[in-house]
Amino acid sequence: MAGSDYNYQLLANAIVEQAADDYFCLVAGFTKTKNEADRKDKINALQKFFLSDWYSLLTNVDGAYLMRKLNEKAETMVIVYTVAHEKGSPLWYVCKPGEENVPLSPRWKTKKRALRKAAEMQGLDLRDYMRVRKRDGID
Repeated sequence: MAGSDYNYQLLANAIVEQAADDYFCLVAGFTKTKNEADRKDKINALQKFFLSDWYSLLTNVDGAYLMRKLNEKAETMVIVYTVAHEKGSPLWYVCKPGEENVPLSPRWKTKKRALRKAAEMQGLDLRDYMRVRKRDGID
């Protein structure tokens, strides 16, 4: 029976994690929806879930607290630093958007290394940083 309880807990955790990721992606603007009304409807449905009795059965994490933390994280999903290619050189560096001629970091041989540094300087993990760049149409 203990193995069965463990499997149920894994399923409960997966449900909560997926709902949290869906909510975060919606409030951060990473998930494309038909229109703004559709996005708000999906957010409202997830908010109801996080405040529901069913959610309380799945986890001990307070739903209002989780939504507050996800909203705070979503607010940080803006580009503060980007990367630029040094003219006449194969090197890349971190800079602020609109100030591509003002390097704020050492130079790297690959764009990926510069992107990692930009994400680090911004306090984001690389995955979230790249999602922000994609959402904002930055290659």
